[in-house]
Amino acid sequence: MLRMTTLIGFAPILMLGLMGCSAPQSQNSPAPTSSAAPEAVIQAQKTAPSKAPTEYVTISDPVENCFTVQVPKGWYNRGYSARIYDIHREVVTSVSPNSDTVLFTGDPSVPQYWSPDTGNPVIEQVCELSPFMELARYQPANDYFPIYAKKKFGKLTNFKITGVQPNAKVFGEFQRIFAEHGVQLSNGLTVDLKFTYEDKGKKMNGLLIGTTINSGPFWIVEVWGMSTSSDVETFRPTLVKIALSKKTNPEWTALQNQKHEERMAQMRADHERIMQNMNQQHAQNMQWIQASAQRHQQRMEAIWAAGDASMKSYYERSASSDLQHQSFLNYINDENTVVGSEGRVRQVDSSYQRYYIHKTNNTYVGGDIRFNEDSIRRLGLNPDDYEEAKIRP
Repeated sequence: MLRMTTLIGFAPILMLGLMGCSAPQSQNSPAPTSSAAPEAVIQAQKTAPSKAPTEYVTISDPVENCFTVQVPKGWYNRGYSARIYDIHREVVTSVSPNSDTVLFTGDPSVPQYWSPDTGNPVIEQVCELSPFMELARYQPANDYFPIYAKKKFGKLTNFKITGVQPNAKVFGEFQRIFAEHGVQLSNGLTVDLKFTYEDKGKKMNGLLIGTTINSGPFWIVEVWGMSTSSDVETFRPTLVKIALSKKTNPEWTALQNQKHEERMAQMRADHERIMQNMNQQHAQNMQWIQASAQRHQQRMEAIWAAGDASMKSYYERSASSDLQHQSFLNYINDENTVVGSEGRVRQVDSSYQRYYIHKTNNTYVGGDIRFNEDSIRRLGLNPDDYEEAKIRP
């Protein structure tokens, strides 16, 4: 797994393997797929400021059965896999019962970075074809994350970065984890990036714990973060605990390694044919990559099918109350919140400007501002089966 000769697909597999073994997990911990708070507890805590949790439960990734993670008991918790072709990401979000605090680990849209100096034509062409593989020189975290934060959250009202400082403690954790796998980690950096913004007129405090690690031909980005109306230091231990409790399913890792070795063997056996096939399949791949709404629907269906009543309950609450942090949570997950007839609220992929929800099965289609009923007909669908849902500001 740690051979530096492997290329495509190696970066995410390495990170999953290392982070997946980062912290022990109780042998007696259950693995439910949801952790919905009892309604009485929710009602009692709606107005009081959130406190750092003291109890945790274990949830599982319902999409690919890739990982388990420990999250605060009684919070609105969601963990899932997000995949763009061969680029795999793991995302965990946890929202306090009164919605004044959001914790997260992972970002579904961070590219896989490769050095332009690899000199590998396969890597270069894959980066050219895929928007989620990028040729870029290594950036230390103190350079990378101010740009990242502005791009990810810069549209929040009065967003402002208030400080960037090295975080030697978390980087030490990464060094320890890598050392356990026989890799001495020296070229990397973790920073704390603090920011503020306003949500419905109320000041929010944000923290990103961001790490970049240079592994030679590729480099790795790992991000954890939070937004809260309280002091970020109140929830820092909780955020770190969530991040370090994530454990990768060994069977899933073995399957990914097997697929990776098969791809590499195929490329080594017939480089020219693989390059030709990549060219021929370019349009097909791009169509697949752009079908983000369909992938999002499949992911959400897997979450609901797994009985994840926690986040479903949260979104149902958002239909009738003015919850904080909805925009922040949507930026994390690359989603929009839309409202249909009778106040029905849905979470949708953020790719579109207009959305039409199916009246019975909750699937959706969409497009730019010109998308309309004629557009639905051109997709081979009946517009009478759909209703427009407006994006909630």
